[in-house]
Amino acid sequence: MISNQHLTSEIERLAKRYGAIAVRQHANRICKATVGNKNKLDETKLMNEFEQDAREWLSGKESAQIFKDRSSYSISLEFEKKWPSPYVHKKSIQKRVERKLGKKREEYLYILACWIAESEKGYEIFFTAAKHAAQFKEPFDRLATHYQSILARYREVFGDPPVTMTVKEISEALVPPRSNFLGAVLLGSRANWRRIN
Repeated sequence: MISNQHLTSEIERLAKRYGAIAVRQHANRICKATVGNKNKLDETKLMNEFEQDAREWLSGKESAQIFKDRSSYSISLEFEKKWPSPYVHKKSIQKRVERKLGKKREEYLYILACWIAESEKGYEIFFTAAKHAAQFKEPFDRLATHYQSILARYREVFGDPPVTMTVKEISEALVPPRSNFLGAVLLGSRANWRRIN
């Protein structure tokens, strides 16, 4: 570790060589704190924690139990160790993240659960997740309504889907794969070309 005396002598040497103003300007620029929205930066770094919450809930665990087993306090302590800052005291980081988890953790749990369930879980689980997510973000209510209409159309054509079928699979079952459609068009074009020639 560099001693204060050594650091002072280095700064004095640089100031004599380049001028005090130039050294101060460069030091301020180099040591400038990271620019960015702390909320967005924190939430990006916490995304793995949010996803773990969502997957535990999708496996059948109650949200209250998830938050008890992995408390926001313990997650914030790990965050502070993993993402330290030379400009902010570690206790301030821990408290900021703990507050954020208290406000946003449940919201992210259901939003991510909805996104995951769309392609990985049965349609009933998806609709339950969407109902919870819609309490925080209105578009999830519209998304659920969209898939409800697709489910109704599927039932008219095929009957009740298996409970393990995802809403994405239900939607895809009603629309022929694009590659097959294009193949049919190409085959039809070849047949017409042969007739003409």
